Amino acid sequence: MRKVKFTVSIGLVGCRREDIFEFDCDITDEEIQQAYTDWMYEQIDGGWEDVD
Repeated sequence: MRKVKFTVSIGLVGCRREDIFEFDCDITDEEIQQAYTDWMYEQIDGGWEDVD
């Protein structure tokens, strides 16, 4: 098993999230990066809108 910690933060106190995941030993760094990207987008909520 390969154990990896994912983290995301917006730089404010208390605004950090981390989770530890275990992957098969044969997973590639690219697959881990894709898993991290998917996880990160599940952790944040944001968007934009026009304002007057």
